Formats: sequence, C-alpha cells, structure tokens
Amino acid sequence: MRKELVNELEVAAPADDVWVIYSSPTLPELILKLLPDEFESIVKDGDGAVGTILHLTFPKGSIPLSYKEKFVTIGHHKRLKEV
Repeated sequence: MRKELVNELEVAAPADDVWVIYSSPTLPELILKLLPDEFESIVKDGDGAVGTILHLTFPKGSIPLSYKEKFVTIGHHKRLKEV
C-alpha cells in the first residue's frame, strides 16, 4: 500500500534550525517529551538514518492504535524526509 501525506506548518524559526531538529536521530525521544499525551510509546529500530523503523503506539482508544514507518529518504539538501 502506498499513501502520500504532505504536511505544511509555518513556524517562527529559520528552516535550517527546524530541519536540524526534524532530521535528528533523537527526534522520537524529543516528541515523547514534548507530546506525552499524544503517544504511548515510540520505539526506534535503527540509528535514525535511512532504513530506521519507528514503531508508534498511541493511547488506548485511538484509531489506529499503532503503526510503523520506515525512513526511506532523508534529503538534507531539500530538507525532505520520506517514510
């Protein structure tokens, strides 16, 4: 199955600074700290580079309850992360 989701959000920060955080291998841990009510757990299988798989689990009653995503592309030049 292949789906495409594009998400755009304006932030009051330079794109280079945002990309440093978004492309960081420690992003899953940061998300859990900043959004503790949105995720029950995020388990990272890999080092955060291409090929890494994230196992995301949402709080009970959420739909979906969990899903996996695999990093297929991380393009620093275009600031692109494809999962």
